[in-house]
Amino acid sequence: MTISKTLLAGAALAAAAMTTASPAFAQARAVAVISTDGAVQGSTAWTNAQTAIRSTYAAQIQALETRQAALAAELKPMQDAYNNAAQQPNATRESVAPYAQPLAQKQQAAQAEMQQLQQPVALARAYVAEQISVHLDAAAKAAMAAAGVDLALRPEGVLVVGQGSNANLTDEVVAELNKRVQNVSVTPPAGWQPGQLQQAAQPQQ
Repeated sequence: MTISKTLLAGAALAAAAMTTASPAFAQARAVAVISTDGAVQGSTAWTNAQTAIRSTYAAQIQALETRQAALAAELKPMQDAYNNAAQQPNATRESVAPYAQPLAQKQQAAQAEMQQLQQPVALARAYVAEQISVHLDAAAKAAMAAAGVDLALRPEGVLVVGQGSNANLTDEVVAELNKRVQNVSVTPPAGWQPGQLQQAAQPQQ
């Protein structure tokens, strides 16, 4: 399970104008790359939270793993039957349909069930990520100021970084994050939805 990219993509980067903003790009004295995903997941708060999640949600994780193994066992004979039918010399769409359709239905049902079982842990990880992400703006600004950088881009917005370049400030942002937050809650409050903390952190107009 990974963190939702939509969540982390919403975390602000100070002066993180993309390459489409050509005037700002042209006037930048120095340009750096910062991975928001890498910074959040490299932080001490994230590492500590993963340990806490494994403890707090131990029962849910065990239930998930047990059910995942059971579903795999249920799917295997269906998958084997489909493979056997598909490998017959005269196999056709019609001849494998009696095996393919039940297999597809079972796979879809299993996926839906797994997503439901994963939801508590996935929500906890999203909550952890967002609590750390609200500090990204300040951490990025501090790292950029220390490096004399006034424009930061995400890695996906960069074509080439020269060999030996020190333009990647992700580690420096991690260090700044660690100054600001060491531990976060792994229990989302009732009714919490991704994005609420970042919205609350935005300056009021």
